[in-house]
Amino acid sequence: MRRKQDKHVFDLPKWFSLDKYDQANNLNAEGWLIQLSWRLGILHLLSHPTSIWEIDKPIQIKSKNLIHALELARNTPILNIINDHPMSFYFHSGSVDELRSKRSKELLGVHLLTVREHYRIEYGMEGNKRTYARNFFSQIYDDSNDLFKKPLKYKCKDWIDKPINELSSSNYNNIDLTVDLGIPDKVLVNQFKKLLLEMRRPLHQIDISLENKSKINFSAWIKSGVLPYLDLHIWKIETGIKFPDRIMADAIFPDGEGGEDNLRKTTKKHAKELMNDKFLNKLAAVAVGKISEQNKP
Repeated sequence: MRRKQDKHVFDLPKWFSLDKYDQANNLNAEGWLIQLSWRLGILHLLSHPTSIWEIDKPIQIKSKNLIHALELARNTPILNIINDHPMSFYFHSGSVDELRSKRSKELLGVHLLTVREHYRIEYGMEGNKRTYARNFFSQIYDDSNDLFKKPLKYKCKDWIDKPINELSSSNYNNIDLTVDLGIPDKVLVNQFKKLLLEMRRPLHQIDISLENKSKINFSAWIKSGVLPYLDLHIWKIETGIKFPDRIMADAIFPDGEGGEDNLRKTTKKHAKELMNDKFLNKLAAVAVGKISEQNKP
């Protein structure tokens, strides 16, 4: 796509075309969750450890999976990657995995921890703590190691007995519980209510409201061109290319339907609101609610 009106002719990438985004009109909460979580994952991979909005020097991508992911998104930017397992594992949030595979029990707010969830939490821990914890418990549960005769190589750290969610960056809205079924129901329910109040407090502080589900305005995201904007922004980070807002506006808005003011006041605003885990967790809650309603007998 070529901007001919500009004094300095600028070529946008050949893969970019607004026609490829027409299917965004058919996306529901689940569909938007897939599109946005995928793009946030790409931005984190390309930008680490800098801001996802910062444009620096070109990036040499060596990962075949990342190259494949970018090619996939540029050929078909309204993503449906249910059958592409590497892309699903690398770029979907846990909520998307559960939604797409329709594991109904895992859509419940209270359910038994799965192997997938366990490893997602563990992977969210700092690498040194994760390795140390594995070594610590391995030496304890290894039958060949007589604890009463041999000193422990890995000493017990104070963080080993803290809740795992406090040590993990994964599952922002989820807490993983252990329940003693030997305690009476009434006591368990009261304890759960107290814990729920305590855990909800920080969510209210960051303005995550599950009650306002109907206020998510998908059409505003489409009108502001947020998906093509994000894809061009990803390309800018990858290439290190910087160009003025007027070129971006001409690229993402059909002729006469937008401009630099719209780009600054709506598109960029929406992009920054959507590209964070806090918002995507809220969107996941909406998607889960819709799927749960559809699955009711």
